[in-house]
Amino acid sequence: GTYPISVTVSDERGNVATVDYELVLGRPAPYDIELSYTASNRYERAPLDVRVRPSVRGGHPRDRIIGHRYLANGEVISEDSMYGSTTLAAGTHYLVYELTTAMGTVAKQILPIEVAENQPPVCALEVTETSRDWRVSADCQDPDGRVREYHWQVNGEEVGRSGYRLSLSKRDHESLPTVQVVAVDDAGDRSEPVQVP
Repeated sequence: GTYPISVTVSDERGNVATVDYELVLGRPAPYDIELSYTASNRYERAPLDVRVRPSVRGGHPRDRIIGHRYLANGEVISEDSMYGSTTLAAGTHYLVYELTTAMGTVAKQILPIEVAENQPPVCALEVTETSRDWRVSADCQDPDGRVREYHWQVNGEEVGRSGYRLSLSKRDHESLPTVQVVAVDDAGDRSEPVQVP
């Protein structure tokens, strides 16, 4: 606002002098907030763990931030911490950061994040025969992550192996049994089962 200031000075001889000054105070620069985040995977596919941090400029030089709050899709996920963390499913999400200051200013910024649907692995089996055994190898590709483990079945029975290769001794089987594998990726999705023969 505008504040008129007047100062009057007088001496013992009755001389009087007055000085008028108009003090004009402008508004402080508004807060400029930029939000950045780190994601748990570079494909930004579900489930996606995100950590958000603000970069804040502006405001009154003598003001200070006293409160932080984060919301994801309208629900509070963090208060009183400069950082906000949450896990997001596939779809469009809106993360909101709100700050409050000692002088009563409230400012906020919205960060939209698009999370892609996870794509499960796709597998193929390759069989190599030796004089002693059959070696079955799973060639599984995950387009948006990595394969975490493999689940094998031999003739419908679970086998306690989690690696990508399975060996079957010819002493235990007269011919190659039915072998099936399912791959699980780092998002927990399973591939379609593939089998030989």
